[in-house]
Amino acid sequence: MLDTELSAYGITHSAEGYEGTHGSGMMGPNGRMYQKMLPFFNRLLKFE
Repeated sequence: MLDTELSAYGITHSAEGYEGTHGSGMMGPNGRMYQKMLPFFNRLLKFE
């Protein structure tokens, strides 16, 4: 697993596991798109 490899090399990261398919729980106000992905990109990307 990627998390294991990054940890083995001492690379700082975060990992999160969840049950379901890659698309389950993705959309809607409580979905991963709005709760995780958009805030992540908003913090890290600079828009001009």
